[in-house]
Amino acid sequence: MGENPRKLEKKKILLAVLIGLLIVFMIPIKTTRKDGGTKVYMSMFYKVVRHHEMNPEYERELQEQGYSNKERFLTGTDVYIFPFNFFAE
Repeated sequence: MGENPRKLEKKKILLAVLIGLLIVFMIPIKTTRKDGGTKVYMSMFYKVVRHHEMNPEYERELQEQGYSNKERFLTGTDVYIFPFNFFAE
């Protein structure tokens, strides 16, 4: 009538291993780019890019006019979900 206790135990172990792998794959790795401080958080299932890069127009106006109305840094956040996180940037 009921399932074999050994089969039930194997299913529980398999489920625990799969949940453990999912948790490990969700842990992000942080890297910082040398473009002004852009941070990239990447795991197997997602990628978050927090942009903080120098604005080239700011530097150009500063050299030409001595002042600039542009922002010094370009900022923003991009989020990519699996499978697009491998192809982004």
